[in-house]
Amino acid sequence: RIGWHNAKSTAVPSGRWVAGDTFGSLLQIDNAKVTFYLNGRLVASTALVFKTTSSEYYAGASFMSFQQCRFNFGSRPFSFPPTDVEFKCFNDHATLTERDRVVLPRHLQLEALRNMSIREDSCTICFDSKA
Repeated sequence: RIGWHNAKSTAVPSGRWVAGDTFGSLLQIDNAKVTFYLNGRLVASTALVFKTTSSEYYAGASFMSFQQCRFNFGSRPFSFPPTDVEFKCFNDHATLTERDRVVLPRHLQLEALRNMSIREDSCTICFDSKA
């Protein structure tokens, strides 16, 4: 419920979100605007991101412990597609493998690291190759 840009936060007046809500974003590069939706209803629009960046846009989200979400860049039909503007999906331009699509919660990432076996002759920084 807080938007972040350029290390500054802004309150997003959308009310309380609940499990199962769908939060959508529409990046309009030609119009220099980002629009956010909650369950298909307009929440906010901004042009701030275009004042400091002209390329290389990345999706991001922050969560508390054990919170989670699922991103959809167009690999599945959108629950609430924009109806008032023509749009394209990120997936129209590139794809990710099923493995690359998964971002584990921090506690599961840490568990996987604890269970990982690293050979003694491996470099600890880049242990995918022998030192």
